[in-house]
Amino acid sequence: MIYCDSPSLQEWSAPPQHAPCATLTQLRAGGILLSNAIELADWDSNPAWPIVCDECWLPSCSACGLARIIRLDGQILWFPPRIEDFDESLHDWLGGDWRFLSEAVLIPESAWTDLHRLCPRLPAAHRFPRAVRRDLMRLWQGDMPSAVDLERPYQLEGWPAGTAIASEPLDLDETSMVVRSLCDWGQAEPEVAIAGRFVRIEDWGGQVNTVYFDVQPPQEWRAFGVGLENGFVVATEWVFQSGTADPENSDTEGPPKIEECYDPNRHRNGPNGVRPRFPR
Repeated sequence: MIYCDSPSLQEWSAPPQHAPCATLTQLRAGGILLSNAIELADWDSNPAWPIVCDECWLPSCSACGLARIIRLDGQILWFPPRIEDFDESLHDWLGGDWRFLSEAVLIPESAWTDLHRLCPRLPAAHRFPRAVRRDLMRLWQGDMPSAVDLERPYQLEGWPAGTAIASEPLDLDETSMVVRSLCDWGQAEPEVAIAGRFVRIEDWGGQVNTVYFDVQPPQEWRAFGVGLENGFVVATEWVFQSGTADPENSDTEGPPKIEECYDPNRHRNGPNGVRPRFPR
């Protein structure tokens, strides 16, 4: 996941033939072209179609850089969609994920709002949907090493006797319980909006549970934050920190109900002396 606190707008002169505008505006973040013409992109579809064809100037013709764009607490996140996010009639035409955004991009909402002020054709942050549980689960699963198969999350019972050989600070049994708990939470109500934001692990300051696999080449998985409610680790260096439910948005939930997944007396407390807890 790329973090960019200074996305930029760049004007460019469109070729004269059939161009609807003499000047168009590109959106770039972290070295990635997110949109080549924000004035003509399809921002209303979900996933969005931000890249337009430079011959007919239609996003439906280009079908590149397709992205799901969601709103977190103070953050805007672009990330690759999945083929099932599109109407079934488009599946063969899209032909796979090569048309999708290549990597997730995280942008502070304040930086996005600054761009919107400069160019009102860029959608305001509030126009994007809130993140839902399914989004968080996809981000979490998308960065797992090949040794982890959570497309079938209830197969984790085989971990201790399988390729997973160690885990710290929790042991394998406890880790398996927590992972199943996180999977259960994500699958129970996948469309429920969530409150929270991504923070760098070093800024959070808590422990991260890591699983080690006996495969070649060796693999390890930084799975979740110990001591956080719903502490999914994404892209090895980011942890999702649950926020407080928005009182003006009844569709947004705060930290989910939690339960102990292991003996807290065997492990150190988490940040601020809070014992490690995880969602149902």
